[in-house]
Amino acid sequence: MVSAAHRLMASAASFEGRLTAGTMFPELLRAVERLNGEFERAPLPVGCAFGQLTATADQVLARMD
Repeated sequence: MVSAAHRLMASAASFEGRLTAGTMFPELLRAVERLNGEFERAPLPVGCAFGQLTATADQVLARMD
């Protein structure tokens, strides 16, 4: 199974030097949405930990915007 991180890295590589917040931000949001879907099906303790990770990622992304 290809992880969301690997898909994100492959997508980022396809930009070929055109990496900007405008190109990466939508990709990061899509990756977070995919991961949210995967972790919603996970057992509760993992889901709680992922909730904390998501909140932190949201804060990082908000600072980039």
